[in-house]
Amino acid sequence: MTTDSGSDVLRTLWQRQSGSSFSMEPDEIQTRLSHLQAELRDAKIVVYTLCPGMAIWFAYWLIFTTQPIITRAGLLLIILGMAIYVGQIWLYNRDYKMAVVNPDAAGQKSCVEFYRDELVRQRDINRGGSLWLRLLTFYAGLFFGGWEPLHHWRGSGNAPRAVNLLIVSILAILTVWLSYRKSHKLQQKIDDIDGMKQATGTDPS
Repeated sequence: MTTDSGSDVLRTLWQRQSGSSFSMEPDEIQTRLSHLQAELRDAKIVVYTLCPGMAIWFAYWLIFTTQPIITRAGLLLIILGMAIYVGQIWLYNRDYKMAVVNPDAAGQKSCVEFYRDELVRQRDINRGGSLWLRLLTFYAGLFFGGWEPLHHWRGSGNAPRAVNLLIVSILAILTVWLSYRKSHKLQQKIDDIDGMKQATGTDPS
């Protein structure tokens, strides 16, 4: 989701590049940035619409109903996990807008370095501490939130709890795999840029 202002910034950055930079037209970088932003569009829709709605729903059950302590802890963790995700996406958007509005703040980066920084921001959302913080919080909430309700729904015994643990574990593993797969693709693009810059005698930023 780039704007005319963002396009003008990219063209200004392009004009600052030295002759030693490897060839990459500003329109090409603009297209790539637009593609990166488009990939986050669905995530932003989920974050800014579904997550607040779900948080309000779980908050209602947490505050206005009588639940076992473990269930209340699970609901609280679910709300916290969604809040963390919303915060991470908000910080990402803030950093991107700051880079577009005031590119000189980073020391007059080249157009290619601007694109590389965007790749790094998206990579960091999909791995490391950002991923594990929201992942562990949210899926721990799902597990604890269903601990007592499932037990009472199917009667005594731990079989429903074991099924709950299995389902949550599968979802968590799938989320980690998809996130690291995405971050690996972004890292490959970053490595390609660094390799091209090294080949032209320009140190990667």
